[in-house]
This record gives sequence, C-alpha cells and structure tokens, in this order.
Amino acid sequence: MTIAGKTSGRSVLLALGMPYPQAFTWTDAEGRFEFSSTLPRVHDIVPKHAPRPGGYRDFAGEFPARERWKWKVRIPTEGMAEDVIDFPPEEEWDSHAPPRAKR
Repeated sequence: MTIAGKTSGRSVLLALGMPYPQAFTWTDAEGRFEFSSTLPRVHDIVPKHAPRPGGYRDFAGEFPARERWKWKVRIPTEGMAEDVIDFPPEEEWDSHAPPRAKR
C-alpha cells in the first residue's frame, strides 16, 4: 500500500468490507499487509486516519456508507500473491469516502 505513490512510514488501518466493515488490518510502516480470501471476488477497502488521543474510536460513525468506498482489492479465480493499492494523500481521504453523519 502506498499513499500518493510513497510508503507512509507508519502503520495504517485498512477496513475490508462487504455491506459494512467485516475485517480490519493494519499495514506496517512500509505498507505491507496480508489478506487471505478463499473466494474470487472484489473486496471494498478504505483507509482510516490515525486514531485520535484518548483510546476510543467510534467506528460506526467513522466509516462511510459502503457505496462510497472507492478502492477495491480484486482477487481473481486463479488467486494472486501480491497487489499494490495507491491511495491519494491522506488529507483527501474524507472527500473520497466521507464518514457517516453523526446520529
């Protein structure tokens, strides 16, 4: 995973989902992460910002509705060993996939 063509230098939280986030994974500082899928399909993926101080995160309010998730991981029938996902600069993430409105 890269951000604007470069590794982030820190870990990044990724959410993988179907109708809602069903899995979370962290990258390492170089952007590497492992994701195992037994089915060939397209998985929606969205990066999340670093947590704010305090230890509590409202994930339900933080994630956009799935139809706004722009990025995909495509697992073909024959499988794959590696893929590269390049996200835009972090300051643009919310404009691509804005969080849900607070209830």
